[in-house]
Amino acid sequence: MSKKAKKQRGLTAEERRRYLASGGRRCPFADCGSDDIEGGGLDMDDGGVWQDCECHACGRSWTDDYDLTGVRPGAEEPGLPPKLAELDDSDMDDLVMDAKAQEASDINNGGKEAQAKFLLASGMTVEQIIEQIGD
Repeated sequence: MSKKAKKQRGLTAEERRRYLASGGRRCPFADCGSDDIEGGGLDMDDGGVWQDCECHACGRSWTDDYDLTGVRPGAEEPGLPPKLAELDDSDMDDLVMDAKAQEASDINNGGKEAQAKFLLASGMTVEQIIEQIGD
């Protein structure tokens, strides 16, 4: 701490309101208001989540309490069902190959228009298609 800690006191309702309105970016104590604040790690139990914070300017500390406001899929596998997430990539190789083979068959059975649209949609240019067929 950069200064000797002042005697700790509680926060007033107005100090709480201002702190929350600022998004927790400044010391909540009205006689300080410094942005030289730091939060520790998040702690959690069945009742909620909280974070101990301190102001390096005045030396006082407080605790931020957090509420659950939403939920979204994990970043690594968005929307992937948990039972599928447990599988290795190789577990589904044959299924993917069978599905792609069926897709290829459907495209080939759709005639040259379906084939050309598929190749163009896959990123090939007209010139690349003609060059590959000419080989």
